[in-house]
Amino acid sequence: MSVHRTPNGSWTYDFEYLKRRFRERFKTREAALRGEMQKRAAVDNKYYVNENLTFKDAAALFFEKHSKNKVSCKTDEGQIKVLNELFGEKRIADITPIDIEDMRKYLEEKGLKSVSVDHYHTLVKAIFNRMIMWRKFSGFNPANAVKLKRDPNTHIRSFDQNEIKLIEKNMTREIYPYFIGALHTGMRRGELCNLTWENVSLTSRDIYVAKSKSGKARHIPTSETLQCYLQMLSEKKKNPMDFVFGTLSRGYITYHFATE
Repeated sequence: MSVHRTPNGSWTYDFEYLKRRFRERFKTREAALRGEMQKRAAVDNKYYVNENLTFKDAAALFFEKHSKNKVSCKTDEGQIKVLNELFGEKRIADITPIDIEDMRKYLEEKGLKSVSVDHYHTLVKAIFNRMIMWRKFSGFNPANAVKLKRDPNTHIRSFDQNEIKLIEKNMTREIYPYFIGALHTGMRRGELCNLTWENVSLTSRDIYVAKSKSGKARHIPTSETLQCYLQMLSEKKKNPMDFVFGTLSRGYITYHFATE
């Protein structure tokens, strides 16, 4: 991202595309980041090529290019089969937020718990965002317009703002990324240490934990604060296998979490 602070305290994005310069000012860094992403998507629109893409084909491409070699591939494969029964031959351009709500209702009536329904919902969201990122689709992601049953912030420990400010004041710079990750996801120390960029989707606002303490994979939606922080960290990544929060050991983090 090409976002920086101006001398008068505002934030701006500033980038060139096809020899044309794009700039806009905002009051906050988060607003500037969102503005740049939206502008880049808008000016890059000519590369989107397949408005007739069906959900079945989109899901197959998602599985082949994204899920196939992951620990969760069997889970994704099974869920995609169910989703294809609902959306298979339908153009993704024709899928609406009402369809997503109907999907949730259908799965709930089948006896699935809300957390499982959320997993299907997150998968649909990820498929749409991958199609947008891969320039296969230029439309709106309908899954973003429907709330998950489980709010992303339900993972946050109940600190009040004064407690958080006090902790941040005494937190060292190297530990701070792990603190933010733990605060906004509820991830365990080992999960924080092992998280790599290949399992973070900034477009779908999703963190994929391949193996949790229970032995099961899970998806964690990101809060607005964490999303902006991950955007900042992503500017320093070199490849998908880089660790997201740093290279500190679990023992080192355990000690400092306890003392700070």
